[in-house]
Amino acid sequence: MSNRPPIALACLIGIASPLLAIGPVLAQTTAAPATPASATPNRESLSVDQMLEQLAPTGRTRGMRNLVPVQVQPPPAATPLAVPAQPAPPSPPAALPAVPVAAPVHTVVPVAAPAATPAPVPVTAPAPGPSPIAAPAEAPLKIDLTIYFDLGSDRIQDRSRPLLDRLAMVMQHERARDLRFRIEGHTDAKGSALANELLSRRRAETVVRYLGSRGVDAARLAAEGKGFRELSDPANPLSEQNRRVSVVVVN
Repeated sequence: MSNRPPIALACLIGIASPLLAIGPVLAQTTAAPATPASATPNRESLSVDQMLEQLAPTGRTRGMRNLVPVQVQPPPAATPLAVPAQPAPPSPPAALPAVPVAAPVHTVVPVAAPAATPAPVPVTAPAPGPSPIAAPAEAPLKIDLTIYFDLGSDRIQDRSRPLLDRLAMVMQHERARDLRFRIEGHTDAKGSALANELLSRRRAETVVRYLGSRGVDAARLAAEGKGFRELSDPANPLSEQNRRVSVVVVN
């Protein structure tokens, strides 16, 4: 019997074994890397905790964020000024003895020169103390939300109502119940400045009314229309990123 078939089979097995071992390694090196999840939350999907941490951060004192103790040094004590000594008044001239003369003689009596008035002493005002150091202004707490409205209208679309419901919950949280807020409407730069300012004002007022319908005290809310005066993306004035509603803490 010929031994050629077993030898050929052994050769095939010897060649295939390294290829089988390299296969998993090639599969691992050619696999596409996993894309990391975005760390920045979308302005449309902020959670209650995320909004609460931006508007009422843990550990911040409400209503006292901009107050920084300032040490004011007392002004230096005034130094008493030296008063120059006044010169003694001149003594009156001595009386001359009477001398008998045949003819009347006009006697010249020397008159003492008036005393010189001392020159005024310059008074140096005390150096002013250091001025109080003004505390640096702190950026206001705020968040930007993407609220969808009908085109050219102030009607809130249904897809934005859940986000406003979460915002109402934040405003009624125990950490934020003493805060007051300003609702600012913003637009892109398409159209006239006046038209965009009026539209953004109406949209901000609509958001205020919606939050009031969800239990937020209207006395804590104010509405303001910014138009396109404060673009979120100045490099792209027509970008949709500029169309937003800002919630700003005012105390």
